[in-house]
Amino acid sequence: MRDKKWDIGCSGFHYKEWKDIFYPKGLPQRSWFSYYATHFDTLELNVTFYRFPTLASLVAWYEKAPAHFTFSAKMPRSITHFKKFNATEAMVEDFYGLLKEGLKEKRKALGNCQPRAFNSLRNPGLTAAFISA
Repeated sequence: MRDKKWDIGCSGFHYKEWKDIFYPKGLPQRSWFSYYATHFDTLELNVTFYRFPTLASLVAWYEKAPAHFTFSAKMPRSITHFKKFNATEAMVEDFYGLLKEGLKEKRKALGNCQPRAFNSLRNPGLTAAFISA
């Protein structure tokens, strides 16, 4: 365990509840990410769950982050919840390609939030297909 590097972060940073508690009083919202990045090593881009990312948005995150910083991204719900992985091969490839190109070496992990109806015990073929993708 001693040789392991742990990355500590949150699933977001833009929470109004953190104002004047984590973020110093008077710090403008446009500076919140920079401040966050001085305290944490990584961030989950939860926004990718709600909107399929653009290359420009990922490049902007890449450029704003310090050199040591990494990102995780959540699989878009258009793939997981709306299409339930049915005929989404091209979408998954596009998503992975965008992450690779936009976040480069700062790309760390992929989060995958499944709808309640997704049950790997009832549908092992779907689980196997996802893992092999």
